[in-house]
Amino acid sequence: MESSIWSFPSFLPRSLHNWVGHLTFLPSAQLSNASTTTDITVYTWWNGATEVRFWQLLGSNLTSASAPLNVTDLQLTMPTTVKLGDPVGKVDFETSLHYNGNQGHFVFYQVAALDGIHRILGHSNIISLSNSTGSIAYYQ
Repeated sequence: MESSIWSFPSFLPRSLHNWVGHLTFLPSAQLSNASTTTDITVYTWWNGATEVRFWQLLGSNLTSASAPLNVTDLQLTMPTTVKLGDPVGKVDFETSLHYNGNQGHFVFYQVAALDGIHRILGHSNIISLSNSTGSIAYYQ
């Protein structure tokens, strides 16, 4: 019996199979509700970005609460930014990044999306464990 199931890519011309998504919005990053200063879990994704192969978690104690951050503040060119561990390979739609505090404690976190040779494609918004109540603050 012949199958009657068809996938959309099978109808596309071969030239469209090499399509690359260049997005105008930032990668997404979300701290796990269970995160603490010594056990951080960040979930990250960039829906439609076809070149992402790795994610790099970044940490910083760059600023005080009185000075709002923008999304460029934690990028790798900042001297107070630390790469937390090695880049993690992208897994499916959402990738989990874990940090156990072994490089110090940080107020702010950001994720960098990397291509196959570890070039930076984009940075997420800055996220933070804001205070002792465990609530999460987001900075844009």
